[in-house]
Amino acid sequence: MAPALNTRHATVLKAFFISGTLLLVLGVYGVDDKVGQSNRKQECSSRSKDRKMAGVLDRAPRRAMDAVKLVFDTDATFPQPVPYDPSQSSISPWNYSSITDDNLIPPVIPQAYCLKEGCLDADGVEDMNLISKPILLQIMVLRRVNQKNRIVLKMEKKMVSVGCTCVRPFVLSQD
Repeated sequence: MAPALNTRHATVLKAFFISGTLLLVLGVYGVDDKVGQSNRKQECSSRSKDRKMAGVLDRAPRRAMDAVKLVFDTDATFPQPVPYDPSQSSISPWNYSSITDDNLIPPVIPQAYCLKEGCLDADGVEDMNLISKPILLQIMVLRRVNQKNRIVLKMEKKMVSVGCTCVRPFVLSQD
């Protein structure tokens, strides 16, 4: 059985309950009327702008929007350095050159080329039982074309190599 509360403890609990309820009803800004009114007006105007820009927010209850906190994590915005260079630690190493064409957007496109014909074994010796082949990727670029004294941009596909990999040689028998 719980111990009986004396009147002093009951009064303190009632005071905490009432002050907590007031804090919830009035909010943090309810204490200072001028600050509370100006901040609430700013929140309402920014909230209405947000609602106009995102239709999803129109369907969200107002209290749910008030409870959302956004935290900007500076560590997440900057990419961490890669601890190793995959182009040099691969068993099919590659390097990059640049293709430059001023009529393309982007004007400079990096292109990988394989450094070995074969692939490296565990000791770093080239093994010709496997061969290095480029990994191709199709990208979209814009090409500037002059038409009737004006520049027109046309979209075109371009194949670029982004790295190298090892494959078994493909041998056709002529029987």
